[in-house]
Amino acid sequence: MMRIHFPLVVLCISACTGLANAAVLDEEQVGDFADDRLNPTRFSLSAGTHLLHGHYGRAQTGGLDLDYLRVDLPAAHALTGLLVLPGTTHGGGRSFIGVQAGTQFTVAPAEAEPSDLLGYMHFSASASPLQILADLGDTDGEAFGAQGFLPPLRGPSYTFWIQEQQAGAVFDYHFEFQVSPVPLPGGGWLLASALLPLANRRRRARKAHGQISDGLSGV
Repeated sequence: MMRIHFPLVVLCISACTGLANAAVLDEEQVGDFADDRLNPTRFSLSAGTHLLHGHYGRAQTGGLDLDYLRVDLPAAHALTGLLVLPGTTHGGGRSFIGVQAGTQFTVAPAEAEPSDLLGYMHFSASASPLQILADLGDTDGEAFGAQGFLPPLRGPSYTFWIQEQQAGAVFDYHFEFQVSPVPLPGGGWLLASALLPLANRRRRARKAHGQISDGLSGV
Protein backbone atom coordinates (compact mmCIF):
# COMPACT_ATOMS: atom_id res chain seq x y z
CA MET A 1 0.00 0.00 0.00
CA MET A 2 1.29 3.45 -0.93
CA ARG A 3 1.82 5.74 2.08
CA ILE A 4 1.43 9.50 1.67
CA HIS A 5 3.74 11.69 3.73
CA PHE A 6 1.63 14.83 4.18
CA PRO A 7 4.40 17.29 5.17
CA LEU A 8 6.43 16.21 2.16
CA VAL A 9 3.47 16.73 -0.18
CA VAL A 10 2.83 20.22 1.18
CA LEU A 11 6.51 21.13 0.94
CA CYS A 12 6.69 19.93 -2.64
CA ILE A 13 3.57 21.88 -3.67
CA SER A 14 4.79 25.06 -1.97
CA ALA A 15 8.15 24.84 -3.71
CA CYS A 16 6.55 24.23 -7.10
CA THR A 17 4.08 27.10 -6.85
CA GLY A 18 6.85 29.52 -5.89
CA LEU A 19 8.72 28.93 -9.14
CA ALA A 20 8.12 31.70 -11.67
CA ASN A 21 9.97 33.88 -14.16
CA ALA A 22 10.03 37.58 -13.38
CA ALA A 23 8.38 39.69 -16.09
CA VAL A 24 9.55 43.13 -17.22
CA LEU A 25 7.36 45.60 -19.10
CA ASP A 26 9.38 48.52 -20.44
CA GLU A 27 7.98 51.40 -22.49
CA GLU A 28 11.33 51.74 -24.23
CA GLN A 29 10.84 48.25 -25.67
CA VAL A 30 7.08 47.98 -26.29
CA GLY A 31 6.25 51.60 -27.09
CA ASP A 32 4.01 54.08 -25.34
CA PHE A 33 1.69 52.51 -22.78
CA ALA A 34 -2.01 52.86 -23.56
CA ASP A 35 -3.66 56.21 -22.98
CA ASP A 36 -7.03 54.61 -23.73
CA ARG A 37 -8.62 53.65 -20.41
CA LEU A 38 -10.91 51.14 -22.13
CA ASN A 39 -7.98 49.34 -23.78
CA PRO A 40 -5.18 49.42 -21.21
CA THR A 41 -1.77 47.89 -21.76
CA ARG A 42 -1.87 44.33 -20.45
CA PHE A 43 0.66 42.97 -17.94
CA SER A 44 0.12 39.30 -17.03
CA LEU A 45 1.90 38.34 -13.82
CA SER A 46 2.85 35.05 -12.19
CA ALA A 47 4.31 34.37 -8.75
CA GLY A 48 7.42 36.47 -8.22
CA THR A 49 8.69 40.01 -8.69
CA HIS A 50 7.89 41.99 -11.84
CA LEU A 51 9.16 45.36 -13.06
CA LEU A 52 7.36 48.18 -14.85
CA HIS A 53 9.32 51.02 -16.50
CA GLY A 54 7.46 53.91 -18.11
CA HIS A 55 7.35 57.62 -18.86
CA TYR A 56 4.85 60.29 -17.82
CA GLY A 57 4.57 64.06 -17.92
CA ARG A 58 4.19 65.87 -21.22
CA ALA A 59 3.09 63.67 -24.10
CA GLN A 60 4.37 64.12 -27.66
CA THR A 61 1.12 65.89 -28.47
CA GLY A 62 1.83 68.45 -25.76
CA GLY A 63 -0.80 67.24 -23.30
CA LEU A 64 -0.51 65.04 -20.25
CA ASP A 65 0.72 61.52 -20.89
CA LEU A 66 -1.83 59.19 -19.28
CA ASP A 67 -0.81 55.54 -18.86
CA TYR A 68 -3.37 52.78 -18.26
CA LEU A 69 -2.13 49.36 -17.23
CA ARG A 70 -4.17 46.17 -16.82
CA VAL A 71 -2.61 43.69 -14.39
CA ASP A 72 -3.79 40.07 -14.53
CA LEU A 73 -3.11 37.67 -11.66
CA PRO A 74 -3.26 33.86 -11.83
CA ALA A 75 -5.76 31.91 -9.77
CA ALA A 76 -4.91 31.50 -6.08
CA HIS A 77 -2.39 34.37 -6.27
CA ALA A 78 -2.47 37.93 -5.01
CA LEU A 79 -0.69 41.24 -5.45
CA THR A 80 1.15 41.44 -2.13
CA GLY A 81 3.37 44.43 -2.81
CA LEU A 82 3.71 47.50 -5.05
CA LEU A 83 6.89 49.55 -4.76
CA VAL A 84 8.04 52.83 -6.28
CA LEU A 85 11.68 52.23 -7.18
CA PRO A 86 14.71 54.55 -7.21
CA GLY A 87 15.07 56.41 -10.50
CA THR A 88 11.45 57.56 -10.47
CA THR A 89 11.33 61.31 -11.16
CA HIS A 90 8.68 64.02 -11.28
CA GLY A 91 8.39 67.66 -12.20
CA GLY A 92 7.74 69.22 -8.84
CA GLY A 93 4.09 68.21 -8.87
CA ARG A 94 2.79 65.12 -7.19
CA SER A 95 2.76 61.99 -9.30
CA PHE A 96 -0.51 60.07 -9.25
CA ILE A 97 -1.55 56.42 -9.35
CA GLY A 98 -5.10 55.10 -9.08
CA VAL A 99 -6.58 51.62 -9.35
CA GLN A 100 -9.92 50.02 -10.14
CA ALA A 101 -10.89 46.36 -10.01
CA GLY A 102 -11.47 44.89 -13.48
CA THR A 103 -9.97 45.01 -16.95
CA GLN A 104 -10.83 48.63 -17.82
CA PHE A 105 -10.81 52.03 -16.18
CA THR A 106 -14.46 53.00 -16.14
CA VAL A 107 -14.20 56.79 -15.62
CA ALA A 108 -12.45 59.55 -17.53
CA PRO A 109 -9.87 61.59 -15.58
CA ALA A 110 -11.88 64.80 -15.77
CA GLU A 111 -14.95 63.05 -14.36
CA ALA A 112 -13.31 60.77 -11.79
CA GLU A 113 -14.37 60.99 -8.16
CA PRO A 114 -12.49 59.30 -5.29
CA SER A 115 -15.46 56.98 -4.76
CA ASP A 116 -15.01 55.67 -8.32
CA LEU A 117 -11.61 54.27 -7.39
CA LEU A 118 -10.66 51.22 -5.41
CA GLY A 119 -7.67 53.24 -4.25
CA TYR A 120 -5.32 56.06 -5.24
CA MET A 121 -2.44 58.13 -3.95
CA HIS A 122 0.01 60.90 -4.84
CA PHE A 123 3.65 59.98 -4.50
CA SER A 124 6.97 61.71 -4.83
CA ALA A 125 10.26 60.42 -6.15
CA SER A 126 12.28 58.50 -3.61
CA ALA A 127 15.89 57.43 -3.38
CA SER A 128 14.74 54.20 -1.71
CA PRO A 129 12.04 51.69 -2.64
CA LEU A 130 8.70 53.02 -1.41
CA GLN A 131 6.01 50.46 -0.57
CA ILE A 132 2.67 51.99 -1.56
CA LEU A 133 0.17 49.11 -1.76
CA ALA A 134 -1.33 49.72 1.68
CA ASP A 135 -1.42 53.50 1.13
CA LEU A 136 -3.38 53.00 -2.11
CA GLY A 137 -6.28 51.54 -0.16
CA ASP A 138 -6.04 53.69 2.97
CA THR A 139 -9.29 55.67 3.04
CA ASP A 140 -8.21 57.44 6.24
CA GLY A 141 -5.01 58.67 4.65
CA GLU A 142 -3.75 58.82 1.06
CA ALA A 143 -6.92 57.41 -0.52
CA PHE A 144 -9.50 59.55 1.28
CA GLY A 145 -12.96 58.96 -0.17
CA ALA A 146 -11.98 55.89 -2.20
CA GLN A 147 -13.62 52.50 -1.86
CA GLY A 148 -10.52 51.23 -0.03
CA PHE A 149 -9.06 47.80 0.53
CA LEU A 150 -6.76 45.81 2.78
CA PRO A 151 -3.78 44.16 1.03
CA PRO A 152 -3.28 41.81 -0.61
CA LEU A 153 -5.27 42.31 -3.79
CA ARG A 154 -6.51 38.87 -4.82
CA GLY A 155 -7.48 39.62 -8.41
CA PRO A 156 -8.13 38.41 -10.94
CA SER A 157 -7.57 41.75 -12.72
CA TYR A 158 -6.93 45.39 -11.84
CA THR A 159 -6.44 48.47 -13.97
CA PHE A 160 -4.01 51.21 -12.92
CA TRP A 161 -4.08 54.85 -14.00
CA ILE A 162 -0.66 56.54 -13.79
CA GLN A 163 0.20 60.17 -14.56
CA GLU A 164 2.46 63.02 -13.53
CA GLN A 165 0.55 66.14 -12.55
CA GLN A 166 3.28 68.45 -13.83
CA ALA A 167 3.39 68.53 -17.63
CA GLY A 168 6.63 70.47 -18.03
CA ALA A 169 8.69 67.60 -19.46
CA VAL A 170 8.92 63.83 -19.71
CA PHE A 171 9.74 62.00 -16.47
CA ASP A 172 10.38 58.36 -15.60
CA TYR A 173 8.62 55.99 -13.26
CA HIS A 174 9.64 52.54 -12.07
CA PHE A 175 7.39 50.12 -10.18
CA GLU A 176 7.87 46.68 -8.71
CA PHE A 177 4.88 44.33 -8.50
CA GLN A 178 5.14 41.48 -6.01
CA VAL A 179 2.86 38.46 -6.54
CA SER A 180 2.56 35.52 -4.16
CA PRO A 181 0.43 32.38 -3.94
CA VAL A 182 -2.29 32.68 -1.32
CA PRO A 183 -4.51 29.98 0.20
CA LEU A 184 -8.20 29.90 -0.50
CA PRO A 185 -10.58 30.07 2.48
CA GLY A 186 -10.03 27.03 4.65
CA GLY A 187 -6.30 26.91 3.97
CA GLY A 188 -6.30 23.34 2.64
CA TRP A 189 -6.74 23.90 -1.08
CA LEU A 190 -3.13 23.12 -1.99
CA LEU A 191 -3.14 19.81 -0.18
CA ALA A 192 -6.58 18.91 -1.46
CA SER A 193 -5.66 19.60 -5.07
CA ALA A 194 -2.54 17.44 -4.75
CA LEU A 195 -4.27 14.52 -3.06
CA LEU A 196 -7.38 14.45 -5.24
CA PRO A 197 -5.79 12.40 -8.07
CA LEU A 198 -4.44 9.91 -5.51
CA ALA A 199 -7.84 9.64 -3.83
CA ASN A 200 -9.55 9.03 -7.16
CA ARG A 201 -6.99 6.38 -8.05
CA ARG A 202 -7.51 4.57 -4.75
CA ARG A 203 -11.30 4.81 -5.15
CA ARG A 204 -11.10 3.28 -8.61
CA ALA A 205 -8.85 0.52 -7.27
CA ARG A 206 -11.33 -0.31 -4.50
CA LYS A 207 -14.20 -0.36 -6.98
CA ALA A 208 -12.29 -2.66 -9.31
CA HIS A 209 -11.37 -4.93 -6.38
CA GLY A 210 -15.03 -5.07 -5.39
CA GLN A 211 -16.05 -6.03 -8.92
CA ILE A 212 -13.43 -8.78 -9.02
CA SER A 213 -14.57 -10.11 -5.61
CA ASP A 214 -18.18 -10.17 -6.75
CA GLY A 215 -17.16 -12.13 -9.80
CA LEU A 216 -15.26 -14.72 -7.77
CA SER A 217 -18.14 -15.22 -5.37
CA GLY A 218 -20.27 -16.40 -8.25
CA VAL A 219 -17.89 -19.25 -9.20
